[in-house]
Amino acid sequence: LIQVWILLLEQLTAAVSNCPRQHQPPTLELLFELLREVTKIPGPGFAIFSVIQLLLPVMSLWLQRSHGDHSYWDIAAANFKHAIGL
Repeated sequence: LIQVWILLLEQLTAAVSNCPRQHQPPTLELLFELLREVTKIPGPGFAIFSVIQLLLPVMSLWLQRSHGDHSYWDIAAANFKHAIGL
């Protein structure tokens, strides 16, 4: 069951920065909903693992991608701010 959670969260997290702009907000909402659920089952330790090992690296890649392409950042800034809670 843990492997299924890992694969689901990993693929959804990777899809956030690559999916079309109009699909990013609902994709982020689904990701956050799943992260809230994993705090209950499998538990808070797994939720922390998911954020550290899956979400933060993708956020870092998102920033690196926008660093080289400023036009990308103009498009993705609102979704990135949404993702980090601003």
